[in-house]
Amino acid sequence: MEKEILFTTSKWEILKSISIRPQSPLGIAKILNTSVANVSQQLRLLEAAGLVIKKRVANTGVGQPRALFSLKQNIAFISLASQGLAKKELLNISKLQVVISRIWLLNIAESDILSKFFYCNESIFNQVHNLYFVSVKGKNVSFETTNSTLASNEFSINFDGNKYLFKINQVEKISKNAELIYNEY
Repeated sequence: MEKEILFTTSKWEILKSISIRPQSPLGIAKILNTSVANVSQQLRLLEAAGLVIKKRVANTGVGQPRALFSLKQNIAFISLASQGLAKKELLNISKLQVVISRIWLLNIAESDILSKFFYCNESIFNQVHNLYFVSVKGKNVSFETTNSTLASNEFSINFDGNKYLFKINQVEKISKNAELIYNEY
């Protein structure tokens, strides 16, 4: 199966929906304002491609058990066009690669600095349940989390001869403009 076929608008909307939480075909159909038959057909294709998994759960109402669909693993469909290479590839990606991808998707000038920081401090993800990018002001980078066991919340790295300070603040409520870059769940 061609990889692009897996990412048509309807299949992409289904993947977005189940990336938030496992969903039944009926739940997805309601969210997307389409028929259960259409959603079920798209889910069968995504399941055959190994992108989603189906789990049967007891139905709380009358009838047969219902199926909940979720992402099978973290994936990235990358289209790259650079000097000397043009390639599209569907990749299974690690937790760290998900974070780096989310940083790239912030589309900020400092994405290289943030990427290097997390490559050098990957163990942070064992100590926070979520992490949100807040801002870069000069050489100070701010993050927020609602749940952390970090012994220290300040880190520094040198990048291109400059010292950057990274601060992870534990807060009750995440700032309005903060962008999620890591969620354990």
